[in-house]
Amino acid sequence: MDNGSPLSNNSKGTLEFSSFFLSRQLKLFRGPRDAEEVVSEFIEKETTKREAKAKKDGAPEPWGLSRSIKPKVIRRLYDYLSLINKIGEFTSYRVSKEFTEGSLTVVQVRTDFDFRMWLVKMLFIIDADPGLDSEFAKLLKDIENTVRLEEKFAPVLRHVNRRDNDIDTESLRNDFPFVSKVRTKG
Repeated sequence: MDNGSPLSNNSKGTLEFSSFFLSRQLKLFRGPRDAEEVVSEFIEKETTKREAKAKKDGAPEPWGLSRSIKPKVIRRLYDYLSLINKIGEFTSYRVSKEFTEGSLTVVQVRTDFDFRMWLVKMLFIIDADPGLDSEFAKLLKDIENTVRLEEKFAPVLRHVNRRDNDIDTESLRNDFPFVSKVRTKG
């Protein structure tokens, strides 16, 4: 029964609902290419690939495949991008609790979207007293271990301390092109 709600048309409503939250996550990333454009291209390619596989496997109602496949792809992307932002925020929160102000600061959280292997690859640029590098590395390792146990994606968390390293910004942009706009204060 159609109650007049825009979400009452299940396939369109589901897609719109999923897309809304994905779009909100994507606004938290900036980079050399628009994150929404990168993700839209992936959604189209992945949906086409999954539709072809489903048709090959003899799925009923080939006309309805896109309506059921696309929301699943979008939900997976949302979970992936959301996890990147959660890790960035949680790391920043822990830094604010465990380190005295000024001794270690998360300057930037960078990432590269890995839709092939679904790795959560992140680089934290920190400004820290050199003696705190190992403590921050331990914090990242603890977060990696927790995420491996509790989430659907494998994290690879790294850091570089700008106080004692020359940062090659060109390589940085190539390897981790997107900056996650996470809160960096507790």
